[in-house]
Amino acid sequence: MQRLAPGLIAHAAGICRSRHRAEELVQEAFVKPDDFGDQKKSKELTPQRKLEDDENLLHIQRALDRLDPDKRTMLMLRVNEHMSYEEIAEHLGVPVGTVMSRLNRARLALLGELDSTFDPKSQLPSTYDINRYREA
Repeated sequence: MQRLAPGLIAHAAGICRSRHRAEELVQEAFVKPDDFGDQKKSKELTPQRKLEDDENLLHIQRALDRLDPDKRTMLMLRVNEHMSYEEIAEHLGVPVGTVMSRLNRARLALLGELDSTFDPKSQLPSTYDINRYREA
């Protein structure tokens, strides 16, 4: 912090034209990464959290398995392979607009599968962040 602060303050002062405001901005910026580190620590996997994540992952996997292969492929190319719309379009030989509409339909179908098997007792969320389970 001591090494970076003078340069950052000078840069911020050039932008906002106030040394005092620049010092405040830099201080706020340094505080935010500290807060992020604390939040990250508080979200570390506890055994309960791991169990919940495993159950959610299994629920999502079962819903994906029920999708037709074309919809599942679209989701997997986007989420697992990290392909952009353009890359998917090139890979499949279709226009980008087609990729966008197919992905939208695939997401809706996945949500429909998830909602159709939702058990209120399981306390699973009504929306699912599939990206969260990408690496699981």
